[in-house]
Amino acid sequence: MSQNDTDPGDLSSQRLPLWAQLSLGLAFLVLVYITAVTSTTYISAWDREDSNYYTNALEGLKVKGINPSAPTLIAFWEQGCEDCRKNIRFFSKLPSSIRPYAIHLYDKNLKESDLRQQWVSLNPGVAQLVYDETELLQTSFRVRGGAMVFLILPKDKALYSYWGEIEDNYERLSEIIKESYHR
Repeated sequence: MSQNDTDPGDLSSQRLPLWAQLSLGLAFLVLVYITAVTSTTYISAWDREDSNYYTNALEGLKVKGINPSAPTLIAFWEQGCEDCRKNIRFFSKLPSSIRPYAIHLYDKNLKESDLRQQWVSLNPGVAQLVYDETELLQTSFRVRGGAMVFLILPKDKALYSYWGEIEDNYERLSEIIKESYHR
């Protein structure tokens, strides 16, 4: 065997062309990005938003007839989102001092009557459903997808946001409310 001949069983001498290596690398990065974007577990804190965010959110709520005067939980949801449905079901476990609202992300293919029927099946307790056909609240709260939850503390004029299941971080939610209302 000459020096220029290679053994087909010798993997060290076989290399992918540069274009194939770059394609595989790009595919890997896309996979990592998609996993990070679609995962609801990568954000795990109740983040306090700035005062402008609070003002815009409250203006949107007032248009819909909602004037928070106590701790208020706003959960955005959509049909295909399991975390969203879990949040709605968790509403029935909330203490009476928290006022829960669920805002469905508008879907032009969904009739309001069908939405309300699904709402009842989720057993939301005392929570109220808000049908946001104008997408005003979605815009006011800058929501881009389901499982976004907001805590409004009118006493402190504070707004906290959370992405994911309320139950996963309910302890921190309770602490935030206690810090505001039991000083």
